[in-house]
Amino acid sequence: MKIVNKILALSALVLVCSCSNEENIMPEPGTNGVQPSEYPIQLGGGSVVSTRAAITGDGSDGIAGIAVWCLAKNSMQENMAPQGIKWFDNAPEHQTCCIMKNVKANIVGSSVKWDNINDRYFYPVTQFYRYEFYGNYPYTTDLIYTTTSVKANYTIDGTQDLLWGRATSDADYAWSAKYFRVNGGQTEANRPKLKFEHLLTRLVFHVQPGPQVEIPGASEAEMDYVSASKMIVDTLQVCNAHTNLVVSIADFNRLDMGIGERLTTRSSKTDTLFLKDASSDIVDPIQVPALPSLKKQWGESIMLYPASEYTVRLVLHDENGRKFVSEIPLILQNSGGFERGKSYNITITVHGPSEVTLGAEVTPWTEVDGPGLNL
Repeated sequence: MKIVNKILALSALVLVCSCSNEENIMPEPGTNGVQPSEYPIQLGGGSVVSTRAAITGDGSDGIAGIAVWCLAKNSMQENMAPQGIKWFDNAPEHQTCCIMKNVKANIVGSSVKWDNINDRYFYPVTQFYRYEFYGNYPYTTDLIYTTTSVKANYTIDGTQDLLWGRATSDADYAWSAKYFRVNGGQTEANRPKLKFEHLLTRLVFHVQPGPQVEIPGASEAEMDYVSASKMIVDTLQVCNAHTNLVVSIADFNRLDMGIGERLTTRSSKTDTLFLKDASSDIVDPIQVPALPSLKKQWGESIMLYPASEYTVRLVLHDENGRKFVSEIPLILQNSGGFERGKSYNITITVHGPSEVTLGAEVTPWTEVDGPGLNL
């Protein structure tokens, strides 16, 4: 049995998600010893690209469970000289360095709503710092802190996306209360826009039959796909997937860290991931279609840590119940590897089984004098 893979990179799949929000940054007066301003934090953005389905949607259903952070970017020297920036420090002089810390929210349409609808967050009345916003998805409490950085640990199984986002500006006083006071108050146009990007690679699989005999230049109708169409593909596995990952949400010492550096592995260990359906169950077996023009998508997508290649294991059987297992390297031609934020269509072409026959020929003995034995 021969299995052929074709890989097409879909750069048009806009795996950059725009998100929006209406948020508020400091709890009510006295909660953390910080006096809030009159301005609640409101974040804006556009539509959201689907993070799970193989067919990209308009994001109208939103995303449940993102995390939002608002952290000091640099000093503005207003009123008095501010202390050095330490985001995660309980000392009173650093309380305005971290305005929002892992606040759970949901993307609803083009807005972000706090998961707890009673939460209120405000910009502080002090004008010590510019701020920027960060976001990560999915929400997690498995976090690694230093005083000036935060990372999130994730274990993926191929069914979920990982997103990272940021809203930043070098405008005077952005994003602080004074920024809005000198710009006519908060408007949809001047509020921060938190834009999310995909961190993983997405693979989408399709199944089609291959002819029993290749006939160069022949049409689909002229070739025989009967044997292939009787085959059933049982499971698909990616055998060498990295599943324990770390996302660098924010690092004060590397504020402009590239998006490609934000995702790293936690260990060299890899695992086997199965192709699954929309309910996150292992996908049902698929009957190979009768003709290539009837090619079918199989299951949902698998989202993986970007790699130079993957190894795919396919388990199939024919109408007589005979089982076939194939392990196939998945490698992009003329490319350095599978890239973050891109979706790849992979076509599995299944041919019917062919009986293995062998010919045999017996070569006559050639007599050669050997050494004698003296007893």
